Amino acid sequence: MIPAARARAEVVDSLRTGDHVGRVPTGRACVGLVALHLAAAARTLARRRPTATPGAPGELRLVVANPVAHGARLADAALRSAREAGIEVAVVADRRLATDTLPVDEDFPAIGVRSVVSLVDGRSLTWAWSVLAHRAAWGGGRTTSRLVHAYLVLAQSVRYHHAFARVRSAPPTVRYLVDFDRHTYTRPWSWAASVHGRGLATLVHGSPSEATYLPFVAPRVLVWGEVQAEFVRRAGAEPVVVGRPEVVAARAGSGQSTALVCHSMEDLTETEVERLGGLLTQLRAAGYDLVLKLHPRNDGEQPAGTGWSTVARWADRQLDGSTPLDAVLDQDTVVVTVTSTAAVDALAVGAAALVVSDPDRALACDLAAVRAWTRSVGDPARVAGHGVDRLRASLVAASGPEASALLGRALRDLVDGPVASATAR
Repeated sequence: MIPAARARAEVVDSLRTGDHVGRVPTGRACVGLVALHLAAAARTLARRRPTATPGAPGELRLVVANPVAHGARLADAALRSAREAGIEVAVVADRRLATDTLPVDEDFPAIGVRSVVSLVDGRSLTWAWSVLAHRAAWGGGRTTSRLVHAYLVLAQSVRYHHAFARVRSAPPTVRYLVDFDRHTYTRPWSWAASVHGRGLATLVHGSPSEATYLPFVAPRVLVWGEVQAEFVRRAGAEPVVVGRPEVVAARAGSGQSTALVCHSMEDLTETEVERLGGLLTQLRAAGYDLVLKLHPRNDGEQPAGTGWSTVARWADRQLDGSTPLDAVLDQDTVVVTVTSTAAVDALAVGAAALVVSDPDRALACDLAAVRAWTRSVGDPARVAGHGVDRLRASLVAASGPEASALLGRALRDLVDGPVASATAR
């Protein structure tokens, strides 16, 4: 059985990090509450099991929080690395949301209404209510209405119930790799593997920050480079440097230098606006085109966030948020950001990047390293000559086939590790 006392606080804490945060309206939560109960009642009366795919075989379960776009590319790269290392892999993801190119072996629905109703039955919903009914479920950290919170706790509890049963029934030799161990989607698997003492690692899918990544659930973290490795060590976990197998080099330069300002919807301070203005003035004088790329979640043509409308007026042209970053990057591009991790992505593929946020603004660890390096750059128009190769190597130790080989070895070590016979933490 699931250790209920520990699970109550765990379920609520797992709701702090995920795509649902601040994006579930009360009306949808009401529909979700009704749908969960109707689906559970129907299955109980018909004596039917939930429709989610049963557990798939494999030495390694790869649990994918983001099965589209960059997340799908990372999952594909991890899948190739594992198979090249001779590891049998089963991909766990929400099949309804996953891109067609990602082969999903086990359907694990996300927390949204249309997904999670395929997972609920009378037993899991009864356990979910035991979580919601306890005062721990209504403790500190709740930032939504009571109805939204109730739906999220019930839906997530159903998902925990399912993941716990899957891990418990799987052979103890099965290992688990998740692409973000604290994310609402993957955390039920992370926690269940931890409780059962099963081998578990998280594959960094982005630039880690203290606000979203800590504390790690997985004891082992597969990271891009030494900057992330040091972040992981300070947090008390074991880093393994594998680079970025999904990354390919940027296109050759077109001959036209471009400064690509990546908007990320944050509120800029006055000093950040001034710093951006001064930097863009220097780049324009050096012959750079100034392009503002809106954040993918930005609604409309006006950039959200204090100060960004001023930045937009300085730009020669603007790209909407649906434009993929790799479609506009080449080796003549300098990416300029305040908090966007596009700076790290640009450096990884061979472009240059500058981060101009205030010194006291909290940043993800890779961005903080780029910010510190940016302060050493005298002439931004000659950014490629200021030790950018050393910076790049500290951020991303390897890419492409070299990183794929490193990841394959790390996964082989995970799979061949000792089998735990007793319950862990």
